[in-house]
Amino acid sequence: MQYVLKKNLHEKEEFKQPIERHALKFLKHLTAAQPPEAHFGEDKKSSTIVNDTWTEHSIRLCLPLYLSLIPSYHYLILSLATIYTAVNGDIKQLIIEVREMGMGSPEILKLVENCPKGAETLITRIIHTLTEQTPPSPELVEKVQDLYHKRVSDVRFLIPVLTGLEKREIINGLPKLIKLSQPVVKEVFNRLLIRNASSETSHASLILPSKLLIALHQISPEECELKTIMNATTLCLNERAIYTHDVLAVAIQQLVDINPIPVLFMRTVLQALSFVSNMIGFVMNIL
Repeated sequence: MQYVLKKNLHEKEEFKQPIERHALKFLKHLTAAQPPEAHFGEDKKSSTIVNDTWTEHSIRLCLPLYLSLIPSYHYLILSLATIYTAVNGDIKQLIIEVREMGMGSPEILKLVENCPKGAETLITRIIHTLTEQTPPSPELVEKVQDLYHKRVSDVRFLIPVLTGLEKREIINGLPKLIKLSQPVVKEVFNRLLIRNASSETSHASLILPSKLLIALHQISPEECELKTIMNATTLCLNERAIYTHDVLAVAIQQLVDINPIPVLFMRTVLQALSFVSNMIGFVMNIL
């Protein structure tokens, strides 16, 4: 109740700065080695906080007011990112809800552009949240790409905005993307294939299922181990609703026309036949 009251008072100009200072003061407590006695003393006496280490309960006592203000006052997220870089791993695990801000928020874009060192994980989580149900905006894609090329070399940073990239950029990133853990690779393919197959919004960057399979076959052994490429092609082919007879026929026809024929071509043909048995006539004709 006190947080709701303070949030409402924050709308009045005379209370705005004092409430923001109060909220920020509690947020900054999270950078301390233990909960400050001055603010949690009564809770400790009543056994709400039973020790001098941070617990989920004591962490959350510092967050509600500040987090409740962010959706309406986007500029506050910049201080949150700065504090994030100074707190321990347990505190960083807390989920930051930013959907209400939207990816078009100037403060979100500013945060990505001027990412404080150490806040990359927070920004990645924010971008994941914003793009969960909505395609990334061109502005967000541009800021993320710029940060990736200049500072954050981890290709996972690009995953939330994959569907906003040009097809060439997606294909160029595949050798790094498929080296990630299998659940992450599944998420990559999910974003590229499944989500956009049902999306009402078309994107120039959308890579066709057949093109994705062909691109995987054209990754050189110097860029990626053959076993890794094999695992990636199998993940694709396991999406039976997407890799239908027609899609596989297009991919196989284009693969057989490549000179030299990709190393994994026959393996993919055999897998395709095991998934779609009525392709045997088509395969016999092109071989």
